[in-house]
Amino acid sequence: MALIEISSITGTSPYQLYVSDIYGNNETFIASFSGTVPPTRYFNLPPLLQTAQSVLIKIIDANNCQTFQLVSCKVILPTPSITSSPTVTPSITPTNTPTPTNTPTNSVTPTITPTNTRTPSVTPTNTKTPTVTPTNTPTNTTTPTNTPTNTETPTNTPSNTVTPTNTKTPTVTPTNTPTNTTTPTNTPTNTETPTNTPSNTVTPTNTPSNTRTPQPSVTPTKTPTPTQTSSVTPTPTPTPTTVFMYAYLFIEPFSGSSDIGNYMASQGSEFYGFTNGFGPNTASPTQFNIDMNKYVSYVGWTTNFPAVRSQIIPSVSGGLDEYGNAKFAFDFTTHEVPIGTVQGPAWYTWIIMTGGTGGGIQQSIAYTTDGNPNSLTTLYMDSTIYNNTFTYTGTTIPVGTYRVYTTWASTPFRIDNSMTNIFFKGDTISF
Repeated sequence: MALIEISSITGTSPYQLYVSDIYGNNETFIASFSGTVPPTRYFNLPPLLQTAQSVLIKIIDANNCQTFQLVSCKVILPTPSITSSPTVTPSITPTNTPTPTNTPTNSVTPTITPTNTRTPSVTPTNTKTPTVTPTNTPTNTTTPTNTPTNTETPTNTPSNTVTPTNTKTPTVTPTNTPTNTTTPTNTPTNTETPTNTPSNTVTPTNTPSNTRTPQPSVTPTKTPTPTQTSSVTPTPTPTPTTVFMYAYLFIEPFSGSSDIGNYMASQGSEFYGFTNGFGPNTASPTQFNIDMNKYVSYVGWTTNFPAVRSQIIPSVSGGLDEYGNAKFAFDFTTHEVPIGTVQGPAWYTWIIMTGGTGGGIQQSIAYTTDGNPNSLTTLYMDSTIYNNTFTYTGTTIPVGTYRVYTTWASTPFRIDNSMTNIFFKGDTISF
């Protein structure tokens, strides 16, 4: 989330903060704040400007003094993450079964060979496994041994470890292990049961007796795999959200003039509604802000008055709207007020957020009361009213900074909708 940082400010509190693109377009009200700066204040950029490289900051103080500053933004985009995906590859690894052997070698003695062999299954192995058997007894006898081994073991560790010994002449014992069945040897062995097996081999020795043959240890080690495969995981690029702006139409019927007049008076306002022959106070920006906040927040817009109407504002030019009129950036498209929406004469007022007009002013609005949306007459709005702004804080329309567009005190926007459709369309934006 991009932030606006304000580290110092001079002026008169409270302040109104706005932000737009570098051309002053898409101006958006950010916040109203009071007090001194420092301490530093932080505010979120609106979604439309989150990825902008530069933005235009506007601050208005309580004296309506406006300050503009163009600032550059540092946009930090999400970085694709490199995810290590370890691949564990099962490998068929010969397993050396530890066989502790106590071999007294001073005489021809049967060898007591406890064989603690855990044999889960008989697995055919087509691998020749040369086994280097360290011993402290030099011997010239090559003993071929047919030993069934269960060596197909998926494991994450290679066990090809050569253990150095103190013998000068290791005995090389070739082992032939391609078997599909358990081939009995001269040593009867019961699975998981130590067996005293007489040895029929006379082993001459040249070393002192009672030599304990070192027992090879089973040390779990890592196989050449897992292979770490660095894969670039694509990170979804955030898609900018299209923020639609709207122009809002307030229809104040003359039949309800006393209702809105009494309400505005009860709120302490100096503006009692257009149908009572009053316009908002344009000489005092503070009072204008109060008057228009009360006016827009009148509960009658959802009860005894027509509901507030809205019309979309395109941000780019091109194409035709639903009534066949050309669309232009920041001019609201053609809006229809159907016949009979309000009975009798009423006052029509457009209220548009400053960002909706791209920071410009809706200087003129086209309209017709003859029911033909393609035959519109241009009307210029009252400048003493639209030169003021107000910051709305209620719930009738979105919170933001707005301008008011009407022909007051001229009467073209005093219209009777009883017998005809009315059409409006944004006409001219001035910057």
